[in-house]
Amino acid sequence: MPTLFASRPVAVALAASFAVTPAAAATIHAIAQDASGKRVAGVQLILSGTDNQQVARQTTDPGGAATFINVPAGHYKIQTDRPPTTNPLPLDVGAEATATITLAVASTPPPDMRLEVTATRLKEARIALSPKIGTTIYTLDQELVADYGAGEDTPMNEVLLRLPGVAQDSKASGSVHVRDEHANVQYRINGIQLPEGISGFGQSVDSRFVDRIDFVTGALPAQYGLRTAGVVDIETKDGSFIKPGGSMGLLVGGHDTFQPSVELVGSQGRLSYYATANFLTDTLGIENPLPTRNAIHDRTEQTRGFGYLSYLVDDSTRLGLMAGTY
Repeated sequence: MPTLFASRPVAVALAASFAVTPAAAATIHAIAQDASGKRVAGVQLILSGTDNQQVARQTTDPGGAATFINVPAGHYKIQTDRPPTTNPLPLDVGAEATATITLAVASTPPPDMRLEVTATRLKEARIALSPKIGTTIYTLDQELVADYGAGEDTPMNEVLLRLPGVAQDSKASGSVHVRDEHANVQYRINGIQLPEGISGFGQSVDSRFVDRIDFVTGALPAQYGLRTAGVVDIETKDGSFIKPGGSMGLLVGGHDTFQPSVELVGSQGRLSYYATANFLTDTLGIENPLPTRNAIHDRTEQTRGFGYLSYLVDDSTRLGLMAGTY
């Protein structure tokens, strides 16, 4: 299931009324213009039903016009990515007719909105570099991980074990096997393939910074190269798409389990940032080699940290930095 991102919706003002006659389908011609009457190009227009489900999306051409065709009769709402108003505009559509709508919008989008649009487009372009043609994809998002018993404190190896066809021979090594293949799993974070030395990360990667995991199996395209029994493609949280702020948490449990954590996220102009760290101590160790309740190597202290910085150089270039420790 894909994770949807929606830019802050900004509705439009209606400058001309229209009427259509009832029948099968209608064509809507929309014109975007600013306060001076000049037509505005590059404005995204979103047509949605009364249930807020998107019906169609168009972008105005250099002449400031966009056309919605074969629109069934019914009640709709239309909104755009430009001010000045903040609520979707109701729209009643008849059929077998043509209607023209003039929308009053700002000549340029606000700077923060332009950055959001650019960041979203660059993220989608990065995801497209890892094609999914001919594959089977299982998706885990942050909301699903948060529903687990330990929530975001769930170790990454335990998150992966909930995927079909995945098994693990040793928690200490972190090696995950897909469809009974040995050591043939590839790991990627934000489209970057992890080096072989840390590919069997087990617990070294924190589930807390995961925004989405695509577990890809099947006949993988040649772009993935080696390690193709399965691909664990992780998209991290990004300050460009999360409300600025932070959080602190504490997990306590049996066997003297004590795990405090902290998270910080936000953006400043073209720079966005995300950072998280946590510390775990318990008397379970990493893996108990005996079938007993108490482990013989019973004390572990683990520290995890991860940071992601992103800077938009221009509309087509972004610089990113990822750093982690375990």
